[in-house]
Amino acid sequence: MVDLCGFALIVRSESIVRNLRDRNDAGGTEYKIPYGGGFRFVSSPDYLGELIAWAAFALLTWSLAGVALFLITAGNLIPRAIATHNCYREKFADYPADRKALIPGLF
Repeated sequence: MVDLCGFALIVRSESIVRNLRDRNDAGGTEYKIPYGGGFRFVSSPDYLGELIAWAAFALLTWSLAGVALFLITAGNLIPRAIATHNCYREKFADYPADRKALIPGLF
């Protein structure tokens, strides 16, 4: 069930980002601040959803391979989430100050 929650967070977050683009802007070069869903709490809810899904997989399989996949994914996505968060904060003066990078209430 937890892995499905992670997957749902990924799908909802990607839908919000996809709908940020203006339908008339074929290149989609203008950046906008995403709002709603997991974006109320973190800058990268899709990454959080993926980490939740892989953590659930590791727990459900109770295997070294599952733990390795989770750690590899975390090693890739945590720095990316921090970089995305910092980029948003630099680019937008009105970026929500209480929004964290990856984990609500922590960082």
